[in-house]
Amino acid sequence: MHFVSTASSCRPAALAFGRASAVALLPLLRGGPKPSTCSPTTSHQLVLCAAHIKQLPTRTVTAQAMSSGGVNSIEERRLFEALNKIDALLLTQDLSGVDKLFTKDSVFHSDGITLPTDLKGIDGVRGYYEQYFKDYAYRHVPIALGLNETRNIGFSFSVEEKVTPTPGQAEQPGMPPEAKEPSYIYSLSKYEFNNDLQCTDAYLYRQMGKDEMYARLKNPEKVQQASREDAAQLAKIRGPELEGSDKSADPELLKKRMDMAREFSEIWSTGDPSPADRILAEDVKSSDVIFASSGTQGREDWKQMIHGVFKGWTSHGQKNDVAITPDGSKAFVSWTNEGVEKGGQTNMLSGMSMLIFNKAGQISDVIAFRSPMESEKPSLFK
Repeated sequence: MHFVSTASSCRPAALAFGRASAVALLPLLRGGPKPSTCSPTTSHQLVLCAAHIKQLPTRTVTAQAMSSGGVNSIEERRLFEALNKIDALLLTQDLSGVDKLFTKDSVFHSDGITLPTDLKGIDGVRGYYEQYFKDYAYRHVPIALGLNETRNIGFSFSVEEKVTPTPGQAEQPGMPPEAKEPSYIYSLSKYEFNNDLQCTDAYLYRQMGKDEMYARLKNPEKVQQASREDAAQLAKIRGPELEGSDKSADPELLKKRMDMAREFSEIWSTGDPSPADRILAEDVKSSDVIFASSGTQGREDWKQMIHGVFKGWTSHGQKNDVAITPDGSKAFVSWTNEGVEKGGQTNMLSGMSMLIFNKAGQISDVIAFRSPMESEKPSLFK
């Protein structure tokens, strides 16, 4: 997926890099030194194998579920329908409704990786989808949608299976055979809507496809090896909790879990991990699919990672949004954290997380995407 114009063939991508690639954020990535099956100089990129993808239930709340109580209000139903229509673009590849789904001045925001600048205006949005459909064959599988009708925002978590460059389009001359192999790509997106439920702003994070790695990264061969290892190491997503239910949760439970998501987000602003004792399960698994596939294992490991981050990072404030699935099984958080790295460099952390709740009501899994900081890019990209 290569950047060709403002109507780009790229969809914003979330990378997963190894320890040597991001020394400045080593505590954030790993929470301290840990054994790894990967070479210490390897950049990690998650391209999930078919065997792992089969573990993921391919469901989202359907229109039938909404009419029988899948959402709690008319406002939620309207927001869900708007969000589902946008997500369906990747299923149907039908662009005839783009003008109705997006405002004329809508913006696809840069993630700082494959989309270096914002795409502004309806023509940029249409060109973005049109080029992607032309460049790739794939199967889009929606997994979960989250809503916040108060803020008029929605999140979508999905996987694209068997993403393959189209000969003569995304497939570039001289591309090695490995770059043409199918990719399996997780993505997490946030959409902001106006009062007419047209999308005004979109923030899209996903993993790179193999062709992108060879086109953009300094060490794509090492990434390929890391990809195979990462697929085996990625924290297991717990099927029943990910799958959720078609029944809406009690409003009080939804509010409680939204509050827990806000508390989770605030930890990244304050550096105080003490709320984790209450909101995180003891065996919580955190998968940073942008930088460190092995993430953290257990609540104490996660808390130590937070302590490590704030030894080298001073936060100057954070902006965030939260949303939740109608059944309350998952929450979503988007965050932008401005601050200063150790050594005095001003920088920004931004990304999104999906939080999965266990039956006891604690967060059992964290799946995170974030953009690389400016200080990390020189060692990563060509």
